[in-house]
Amino acid sequence: MLRTAFQEEGITVLEECGREVAPHAGGVIVTTDSGVQVHGQRLLIATGRRASTSGLGLEAAGIGTDARG
Repeated sequence: MLRTAFQEEGITVLEECGREVAPHAGGVIVTTDSGVQVHGQRLLIATGRRASTSGLGLEAAGIGTDARG
């Protein structure tokens, strides 16, 4: 779901490790381990495999969680 939402907004989703991040013309260039280069204004990095939702106030927003986050 998240991948589809990102792609509909024109956001590139890569499931690789970044090797290098360099500033470029008001944004960044990310080079992955496979040599792919992505140019953008912002960079979102996600790591880990467990959700960490405690302290986010999700209950107050009406969002329920389960044992997996």
